[in-house]
Amino acid sequence: SPFSFGNAGILATELQSFEATSKGSINQLIWQTSTEKDNATFNIQRSSNNQTWQTIGSVKATNNAAGAKYNFTDDAPLSTINYYRLQMVDVDGKIDYSKVVAVSGKEGKQTFSVYPNPVKTELTLLTNVETSGISIYDITGKMVRQMAGNSTKINVQDLPNGVYFARLVDKNGFIGESVRFVKQ
Repeated sequence: SPFSFGNAGILATELQSFEATSKGSINQLIWQTSTEKDNATFNIQRSSNNQTWQTIGSVKATNNAAGAKYNFTDDAPLSTINYYRLQMVDVDGKIDYSKVVAVSGKEGKQTFSVYPNPVKTELTLLTNVETSGISIYDITGKMVRQMAGNSTKINVQDLPNGVYFARLVDKNGFIGESVRFVKQ
């Protein structure tokens, strides 16, 4: 879904897409706008926990009314999960944020995370290991959902609000550590 900011409902900048991918020892961020007006800059922000953010770079906006494509390379990604968002700043100093995207850490270290957390409808899994399934447990340890395959999106809309744990099963049948998430 597009993200925009502006005055009184007037779309100043509309973000069409925002993606992050791991390319060996670097992470590549690519985004595209469908319209731009009075946008000053895109600040690239990174987090290890999807809560505390640090600006790691900036890209000047082109203010092309027809939109533009942008990219940024994170040359020193974290060894854990890397969460990214764009802080979009207009010429008047108004700020809005993109959706959060994530990419797993450097190769070699096994990582597993879920987002958004808390979640309302769809949970996204992020891992750098090949999976054969996932299990979700409630706070009492009862399995409430099990899925085979390597799906990265899980619909949790029908789960009651509360605390849950997700566990991956890798291709060798090993059940990894659990990751806690909250269903709202």
